Amino acid sequence: MSSKRLYIVIIFMLLFLNIFSFFINYSESNDVSKGGPRDIIIERLSLDGKQIENYDVLISDHRKSLKSLRKEIYKLRQSYFLNSDSMLLVPLTNSYIELEKINKEHIDDLIEICTDSQRMEFKDFIKEQNLFSPNMNKKQ
Repeated sequence: MSSKRLYIVIIFMLLFLNIFSFFINYSESNDVSKGGPRDIIIERLSLDGKQIENYDVLISDHRKSLKSLRKEIYKLRQSYFLNSDSMLLVPLTNSYIELEKINKEHIDDLIEICTDSQRMEFKDFIKEQNLFSPNMNKKQ
């Protein structure tokens, strides 16, 4: 793969992740919001009261973890685009990798508070929603 093509792929990934991060950051607050994915997951998995409490803690912790990382990403992106310093692509890419790790850990933590049948239901839910499809917004 040529370096030009590599840079194009990296820039496309960064742009996509930035847009994704913007929407998450825009809808985020310090408190666990009622509604949205939280309530859909609670309903779909039929979580009990204790599981809901644990899930709310997971959501709060997840948001705190993402907050500082998003600030770091913002600073790196700003420096990269203002200074055109290609050396910032590696730490920026590593930050996005860390973002995905945090998201994966959040899903793993949610799976941990589920019963075996809820775990299977959650995996089915993920597949149905095409959450990891390149065409996330299009239904197939």
